[in-house]
Amino acid sequence: NKLISISSAVYIARMDADDICAPQRFEIEKNFLDKNAEYAMVGSNITKFDDDGVFASSKYLEYPVIKDFLWNNPFAHPTVMIRSEVIKGLGGYCDISRTLRCEDYDLWFRLYEKGYKGYNIQESLLYYCESRASYGKRKFKFRLNEAATRFEGYRKNGLLPFGIIFALKPLVIGVIPRDMMIRLRKVKHND
Repeated sequence: NKLISISSAVYIARMDADDICAPQRFEIEKNFLDKNAEYAMVGSNITKFDDDGVFASSKYLEYPVIKDFLWNNPFAHPTVMIRSEVIKGLGGYCDISRTLRCEDYDLWFRLYEKGYKGYNIQESLLYYCESRASYGKRKFKFRLNEAATRFEGYRKNGLLPFGIIFALKPLVIGVIPRDMMIRLRKVKHND
């Protein structure tokens, strides 16, 4: 938030330190936002890798609408480029305990609540570093945060009462045994 507040850039892009950006990512995303004023932000698909190499890819919906937030976060956070005026107008990332480890999800909810929309370029512009067995990466307290963030986002975007079921999803997944989730993930990535 401090860097965003002092930035004079037209667009803000981010990624994690262990990820690898495709060489053309910023050019493609900037060109998209330059030509499509109706979108506040743009993301892309991702390719997942670990120490043993590439093992999966994740495709995101091209035109996410608010109902798409029910099942999953429709944007890969480290791929997103957003208009600086939009993120500043929203007050940046929400820095409270409820949004810890799901600051991006909260930001997207607030963005859509204000009538903005995002787009996902249908190619992988980022190599996302993730262990093949990373299911255990998210502690249960962060699953509680995600459930609370989902509930609040659904409430503000008119997705309740139906959204209550989906707000509980991170908690349900959190009680599934780790070995079972790893097996399910392997099946999913082999399709």
